[in-house]
Amino acid sequence: MTQNQSFVDRMLRWKVYSLGYAKHVTDRIFKILEDTSPEIRKELLNLFATGANGRLSVRLKVAEQRLTRIRGRAWNQAERETVAALIDLFDEEIREMVRASPTKLSLPDPKSLLPRVLVVGHNIKDWFKSFFTSDLRRLIGQVRISVLAGESLQQLFKRIMGKLSAVMASVKRAVSSIIPTAISAWGAKVKDAMASLNSDVFNLELWVSILDNRTTKGCFDLHGKTFERGKGIQPGYHFYCRSDRIPLFTDGGSSVVSNYSAWIGTQDARFKRYVGEGEFSYNNLRPLSLQQVKERISGSS
Repeated sequence: MTQNQSFVDRMLRWKVYSLGYAKHVTDRIFKILEDTSPEIRKELLNLFATGANGRLSVRLKVAEQRLTRIRGRAWNQAERETVAALIDLFDEEIREMVRASPTKLSLPDPKSLLPRVLVVGHNIKDWFKSFFTSDLRRLIGQVRISVLAGESLQQLFKRIMGKLSAVMASVKRAVSSIIPTAISAWGAKVKDAMASLNSDVFNLELWVSILDNRTTKGCFDLHGKTFERGKGIQPGYHFYCRSDRIPLFTDGGSSVVSNYSAWIGTQDARFKRYVGEGEFSYNNLRPLSLQQVKERISGSS
């Protein structure tokens, strides 16, 4: 196995495990949002229970303000934790690249790269702002419909709690597509920065797509192609993109990734158990904490 083949092999394992980390991050986002339900219920009870004081229009305005505060706080926390979690992931990925390199490397700072990384045309903060705006609009709309229609408090709770469930289903679909896409986009930027800082070590970048039943034709066609450093299309250009661009050592020999399923077949038993015995699918991956990712990588390196 050439040096480049070994490096790509190692970074591919990292990529698959990082997708497990993406699930860990998304689960945390869902938990933060779901934890707002009791507070929302309490606020609505105080404002609209029989005998509550104040004009209906005023109470409705207060309800909108409090929903904005509760959900806004949750989305802000989710954004902060997500950004911190992904920075931690790429700090560790940089260390993994260093461990896999035969020569000393200059290291990029993931924090400095974030403002320049686009996930399907927008930065991660814009995505969270969009999620919050959509989420809040739907919740406030349901409160207004219920209150102005004169529904009972029980009917209001049923409507809002039901809407929260529907909103969460929509949030889960959106977040579950953006987080792995962000990992691909940020990961490619980190690797490109590493290659640029070490231009005497790396020359080309190899496009590798996670091939499963959700891989787009564009990424399927790009799989295995090489690009000059920093040039050409970058991962994270479409929703649910899980592709990567892995830098190649100038004197590291050839590297070929032709059949993804065949590559999985060359891995150790623990890795095979993680990805599953059947056709590879991101949906079947179990969430992994960063510590679990590190343990799995160290156990297979």
